[in-house]
Amino acid sequence: MRLNRIFGLLLAAVLAVAALCAQQNLSEDEVRLSSQPYTPKSPATLRVQANLVDVRVVVRDSKGEPVASLQQSDFQIFDNGKPQTISAFSVENSSRAAASVAAAESTPPAVAANPAPAPAKAALPRRYVALFFDDLNMPMGDLVPARKAAQDFISKNLEPNDRVGIFTSSTSVTLEFTSDTRKLLDSLAQIRPRLRRFDGGASCPRIIPYQAYLMVELHDQAAIDLAVAQGVARHCVPGGPATAGPAIVKNQATVILGLVDKYSQETMGVMKDVIQFLGKMSGRRTLLLASSGFLNMNTSLQRVQDNLVDVALRAGVVINSLDARGLAPDTMGVDPDAGPPVPLPQRPDFQSLAERLAVEQRTQMNEVLAFLALGTGGRFFHNNNDLGRGVRELAALLEVSYVLGFVPENLKPDRSYHNLKVTLAGERNFTLDARRGYFAPDKLKPAPPVPPEKFDAAVLAADAVAEIRVGITTRSEKTATGDSVLRVLLRVDTRDLPFLRRDDRSIENLRFVLALFDSQGKFLAGLEGEMAIALKDATLARISEQGLEQGLSLRAPPGAYRLRLVLQELMHGQIAAQSQPVEIR
Repeated sequence: MRLNRIFGLLLAAVLAVAALCAQQNLSEDEVRLSSQPYTPKSPATLRVQANLVDVRVVVRDSKGEPVASLQQSDFQIFDNGKPQTISAFSVENSSRAAASVAAAESTPPAVAANPAPAPAKAALPRRYVALFFDDLNMPMGDLVPARKAAQDFISKNLEPNDRVGIFTSSTSVTLEFTSDTRKLLDSLAQIRPRLRRFDGGASCPRIIPYQAYLMVELHDQAAIDLAVAQGVARHCVPGGPATAGPAIVKNQATVILGLVDKYSQETMGVMKDVIQFLGKMSGRRTLLLASSGFLNMNTSLQRVQDNLVDVALRAGVVINSLDARGLAPDTMGVDPDAGPPVPLPQRPDFQSLAERLAVEQRTQMNEVLAFLALGTGGRFFHNNNDLGRGVRELAALLEVSYVLGFVPENLKPDRSYHNLKVTLAGERNFTLDARRGYFAPDKLKPAPPVPPEKFDAAVLAADAVAEIRVGITTRSEKTATGDSVLRVLLRVDTRDLPFLRRDDRSIENLRFVLALFDSQGKFLAGLEGEMAIALKDATLARISEQGLEQGLSLRAPPGAYRLRLVLQELMHGQIAAQSQPVEIR
């Protein structure tokens, strides 16, 4: 029923345009129209993107409750200790998300629907939750409890207007966003550990990845001696100071570290794809990462990690991390999948070192999970065996967060790491979770010739812009079914358009939005479209005086409104914007 209604409304708008084109004797190969519903973008997206650094901040009071009602002037950002000017600021909270979703769902494509009071349940904002299981880095003992926690959440805590997707780092299980409980539970049941061993499961001695990092990158002699001692104890490395033992274990450590880099990059690459997919959804967007952690110790991997945070921030996605190991013991000499620790009874100092390196490795693996969460304004649930509670808390909506943006002053394209610090003006007993830093690019991005935010900001504004001369005339009509329709005739002065010549045609592309606002300035509904223009010389000469005409229809109940038109030619970004009062009878 809804699809048929939408198709009918869309067809009416297209036919209106076709009729006007026919009046001007324009063939379909000279003017092509495409259209879709329009919803104003959130303030967080209306920002200049060139060299902009986004920082999501969550502020909590002494009781751990989120703090709302803060203003841009309350925040300060320091880049490598130097204060920066905040050039973009927005507040994201659950109540605004609810209003945004309700408005989007009440507006069918192409034509404004009759606005009606939202039902009671529309007050609950729709949330999109991507459950991302890092099955490449979770042994069975970690994966099963995390999977059970997710199953309990789906069975007991899923709301009717929630949408959940299932994803894995191995890509072996993928389910797009749905509210179908059975499909979700079936997909979760298919997730299995797909661990990749760093040494093929047969190398001797068994060197844990963090130990390999110390050996290769920091040339840590104690870590090297430990590997040699373990190899000697297992009769796979010759002993003695003059033997090749140190060279053998260092070569092995180099191979292990290379695999660590490769596996971590692959995991974050899959996560980036999921984040970009999630970012296209309308509503609150959360990626819940369940993992036993993974290593990310060298600079190249840290750049990938920082880029992942940047992609999530720009997509409006919050990453919440769940340490699937819970309170598992740290005193293990090797990874759980790498076999039992090698006993060194004659060297208690080495035994102690092996246990310490295992603890440090876990800390390093947690660093990645914490960085991704805190950098996007999310939470990191760890050191707790109640994974069911963790999933419930991490899947819940973030009550309020602040998105700050700044363009670094005197930024050099040297790929260096910049430490970030966000503070609040004045003395307040608040805690802040925010992005810790970012990497400078290898080259600076020029400001885009056509800022995408310029168009959306113009729709929400009320002032007039006349970079292109346009005119609109309107009339109110009744359809055969008794509905009220506003007919809009748009006329564009083609003499203002910077056509591009291609063969025997004058080429141009126009984007436009028609939007209706009520007397309180509230957006009700809108239609956006594009005109692909390829005019023959004779046609262009004929319509140059009267302009290019296009007709559209907006359906709304009787009343007084403000009609907003914004039009942009897409080659140079010139804009026309105007408002006028209309009455629909």
